[in-house]
This record gives sequence, C-alpha cells and structure tokens, in this order.
Amino acid sequence: MELTLILLSQEAYHERTLKWEVLSQAHGYTTAFARKHQRSNIPDIFDHLCVHVQEPVKSNILFVDHYDIEEHFLSPKQHYQLFLQLSQWFQFLKQYLPPACAIDPSVFEFIQKSSFYFQEETQASAVLLKLLYRFAQLEGLPVREQWLKDHQESQKLDVILHQPLTTFRAEYAPWLEAIVPSLHQWILQYSDHAQALSSSIP
Repeated sequence: MELTLILLSQEAYHERTLKWEVLSQAHGYTTAFARKHQRSNIPDIFDHLCVHVQEPVKSNILFVDHYDIEEHFLSPKQHYQLFLQLSQWFQFLKQYLPPACAIDPSVFEFIQKSSFYFQEETQASAVLLKLLYRFAQLEGLPVREQWLKDHQESQKLDVILHQPLTTFRAEYAPWLEAIVPSLHQWILQYSDHAQALSSSIP
C-alpha cells in the first residue's frame, strides 16, 4: 500500500530502525516504523515522503517497507522564525486531530501545501495566522462570525487575512505573534481530542 506521509518527528529505534510521528490522509496522526536503507537518504522533520507500507496490523501503527523523499524543506530549518512558526502549525494539528483517524482529503491536501508557504522569516506569523484561519473555515467553524468579528482589531486582521503575503508589513509580525495563540485556542475548543487532552492534564 502506497501512502504520502508528512514527517513530524524522528528518532532512532534499535540499530536499523527509525520511529516516526507522521500525518497521512488515510491514518491521520500516527506512528510509523521504517528500516534504514543504505541507499536511502535519512529524511528530516517536515519532509513529505512517498512510502510503501505493510497492511497495518493496528490502526495506529504503520510499518514502512520503502520510502522516497518527495519534498525536502530546507529553508524553515535554516531560519529560526520559520522553524518556530512551522513547528507551531504542526503542533496545533497534533492537538486538534484525533490520532489514527482519516483526514478529509481536501483538508489533507491543504496541510500538504502549507509547508510551502514558510519561505520568508518576516512573513512567518502572517502565514501561521492565515493557515489557522483557513483551516477553521475548512472545518466549517464560525471563525469569521465569532473569532474575527469579536476581536478588537478585527478590521486590521481582516486586511492581513485577505492581502497577499508580499504586501505584509514586517513591523506587524510581533503584534501577530501575540494574537495567533488566541485563534489557536479558539479552534481547539471545537476539537474533542484537544479537550480530552486538556482534561487529562493535572
């Protein structure tokens, strides 16, 4: 079975095995194990992989026979703000999405494209805001009618949400970095998985 995976974390597991946290359309957020192969490059976090997996014995574990790196995202790993904001985006997805549950194809396609937007450090906070806002729309949440409308800076935010990234003013970045967590938390209130995680923390 062939799948596209987005790699979220990686660690060595025994001598010749890698343990991954991944996102896939069919299995959502889950764990995968892959054998190291001498002829294969070791992937890095955020990379997109084309993999061949065994039919899963358990719905939350994938065993990878072979993988190829489809997309390698070097730029975010070389710039702190890009890396930080992209990490926050995928951390949000891990909180929101229930583990081992299929993701709607249109939502997964959106997630696949998301990493490509993190190219310029000064735009990173605007990219994260736009991704969270669009994700909420794809999930059918009343983000415009509630979160945006009720925000004291709604007009300014509305302009940023609908203007091209190339016109984003870098001086707004610290301001947006302070606002994005409120949108993050507003969306998580609609996730049963996130609420369950929150209630389990003492």
